[in-house]
Formats: sequence, C-alpha cells, structure tokens
Amino acid sequence: MRTIGVLALMICGCNAPSRQQSCTPSTGSTGKYVVSEWKTPVQSSDYAYDLNGDGIKDNALGALIVTFAGKGLDTQSGITKAVKEGAAVELLQWGSSDATFQSDTCASVVGYVGQKTTAPPKFDGSDVFAKDSSVAASGQFTGPIQSGTFNSSSPVTAQTPVTLTLMLPLLGGDAPVELDLTAGHVQFTSEPGGHLMQGQLNGAIQMADVQNKLVPALARSLTVEGQTNPKALMLFDTGGDPDPSCTGACKNPDATCAVTGDKKIDVCEVTGNATIKSLLLPDVQLFTTSDPYDPSAANTMMDSLSLGLSFCATEASY
Repeated sequence: MRTIGVLALMICGCNAPSRQQSCTPSTGSTGKYVVSEWKTPVQSSDYAYDLNGDGIKDNALGALIVTFAGKGLDTQSGITKAVKEGAAVELLQWGSSDATFQSDTCASVVGYVGQKTTAPPKFDGSDVFAKDSSVAASGQFTGPIQSGTFNSSSPVTAQTPVTLTLMLPLLGGDAPVELDLTAGHVQFTSEPGGHLMQGQLNGAIQMADVQNKLVPALARSLTVEGQTNPKALMLFDTGGDPDPSCTGACKNPDATCAVTGDKKIDVCEVTGNATIKSLLLPDVQLFTTSDPYDPSAANTMMDSLSLGLSFCATEASY
C-alpha cells in the first residue's frame, strides 16, 4: 500500500524531472543472449523500481506472486520449468562500441520472444534459437555501461516508453501467457567479455490489458492449477460475489454466470476474490486521459500495474 508520508516531487512546488530523448546508441559489437533463469519476488519489495517518479519502488504484480506463494500457489516453479524446457524463451540483443561490453556512454538492448524449442536448451553458449515473428520486438533500451553494468534510461524521464513482451506461465502447470509491458527498464551486470549477465527487468501492464488479458489468463491458469492443487479450487471456485441475475454466483464480463464448485475458475471469481482483488488494482500513473505517455508522481489517476523480475542470461545464437 502506498503511504502519504513518502515525499513525492509534486510536494512544495518542486518540478517533475524533465523529459528528454534517450541517448543515441553506439554501434560496433553485438552480443546475443537467452534468459536462462527468471526469479520472482520472495517478498513484495524484491526487484521493485520507481516507474513514475514518486520515490516509491513499484512491483504490484510481484506482491500478487508473493501472496500466491503464501497460499500454496507457486509461480516460480512454473516459470523455472518453462524456461528449462524451452517453452518460455526470451532473447536479448546487446549493442555497444566496446567489444568487451565494459564501458560505453550509450549502449542498447532489444528483447525478442523466441520460438519454443524442440529440446531443452543447454544454456552453455551453444544453443541456437529462432525469434517468434508473431510477437513484435521490444522497444530499444538505451543507457551507459559502467564497469560492465548496463542501466537503461529511467522511464520517469523518457519521452516515450520502452515496451516489451514476456511469455511466462502464471502458475505451475499452465502454458506461458503474453505479458505486454510498458515503461520498461532493464539493468544488469555482465562478466568481462559479456558472456553472462545478471539483472533486473521492470515495467507495467496497462489496466486494459490487466482486465482483458491478464485476468482471463489468470483464471485459466488457476483452473489448470486446480486439477492437481486443491488449494486453487478452495480459494477461487467459490462462486464469487453474487449477482442478482446469477442465482448466488458472480457474473462474468461476457454475461455468463460462475458456478460454485464446478472446478472451473471464472474471471469474476478472480476479480471478486477477497485475497487478491486489491492486488489487481493499478498502482502507478503513466499516462494522461488523452493517452500520451506522461509518468506522474501525483498518482491521481493510476492506470497501470507494475512488475519486477530478476534474471540471468547466457550467450546464444539466433
């Protein structure tokens, strides 16, 4: 929960940070990588980052993952399994004028969703992947490299947000789902020569995507989880908040009614669940009512749900 006691830039007449163009990335050397491990938060403050300039580090979806874990619903194991099996492939391309990737005033990183592999990747530098042409490449992250550490430009001061698509499962037994992030930020440290990197990725999901993509995907994932984990059914297969037209159960956005105890988790059973509904509310303001990107520390009209993950990546070909 956000606290009023934290000083934000709007207080005392201070001006918000100036918005500016990102630096122009240098060219020369290219490093290609595949994410070999994603780490989800163990506590809600893990892997958080201030996306809108209010001085508070954001990771609302991380708080949801932590809450799930406390209820016996494991997101981390599903992500780990999908990555190891080659079902969730995220590719990163790093560009720099420095062949050792240790120092540069303006380097670049672009992300791609990779195609599923036919055999588990080895993550030893010998893997060959293919980009998934049905998913657009990310926007270009730009920023300096200092002593092998890349830190992309802050989304608070960027003129346009960096976007990125992740394909990750939401729970243990389900297939990866599409997570479209905006206001992206990435930071990582590489070994000399750029052979291995460890870092953190942050961004936010706009509420239209939360409602139309994330929550339906979460309902499907919980239904699959419920086939082997009765805790999912105990928590969510409850009929939700009763709607007068649904005989004691909730009504879905498509006007269908949930059924208590049918081993199918409906969208309305997710959005009305007392355990998590507050965690699916927006926690950052990144846009104005007319839609241009405009991060606001005031948070008077929060419109996006923040996310932060840690990752490791190894060299690969694609």
